[in-house]
Amino acid sequence: LILDSAAEGIYGTDLEGNCTFCNRSCVRLLGYNDQNELLGKNMHELIHHTTIDGEHLPISDCLVHHTYKEGHGSHSDDEVFWRADGTPFDVEYYSFPQIKNGELIGSVVTFLDITERKQKEAEIHYLNCYDPLTGLQNRRCFDENHEKIDIPDNLPLSVIFADLNGLKLTNDIFGHPTGDELLKKSAEILNQNCRNGDMVARIGGDEFIMLLPNTDAETANTIMTKIRSLFANVQISGIQLSISLGLDTKYSVD
Repeated sequence: LILDSAAEGIYGTDLEGNCTFCNRSCVRLLGYNDQNELLGKNMHELIHHTTIDGEHLPISDCLVHHTYKEGHGSHSDDEVFWRADGTPFDVEYYSFPQIKNGELIGSVVTFLDITERKQKEAEIHYLNCYDPLTGLQNRRCFDENHEKIDIPDNLPLSVIFADLNGLKLTNDIFGHPTGDELLKKSAEILNQNCRNGDMVARIGGDEFIMLLPNTDAETANTIMTKIRSLFANVQISGIQLSISLGLDTKYSVD
């Protein structure tokens, strides 16, 4: 009764990893109809065989396997279990060695579906790191990440500073929704000119920055010229999109 009343999924295994018991929450969370669908089955092969990226998870890397083979308890909150219908869900689980008369006879695993928690954590991370209006990295995220690009292997490293012209005037005359459209279109143009490995961020109200690793001044200038050309052909609510751009290139670590 206690096991079947618990919100957590709970199941036990023998020394081969086969299911010896499971509670109602375990059956429900894994998408089965009856515990007999789990009893006697190898739980690693049934629910823990693959990572969220679709890569095979060998049993030697399974923490539960180490519990019933070596007697080591374990905890994880960055893995997935697989339901009966073949879909994965984020899970937090604890595995404990099951000992009887001083001998290791298997393991007990308790687990929870933490999909909603993971989604909320991802949302918080996004809001902390990205500008909600443009979708670009914000100043905080840029300050934390730019040192990963500013390394000797990425030299020459070019930097383009961009300042959107007339944003305050646009906000004052036409309203903030129009100003927001200017910012979003500006971010779109800058972002579409980023290559794999480049970084673009909104670091102020009307200020953007682009980091271009392994890019000499000539190449960076070509990118900047293309950005200017794209801006010259865009109008928002009859307002000509205009941006000021500056460029410099770092050739040595000094």
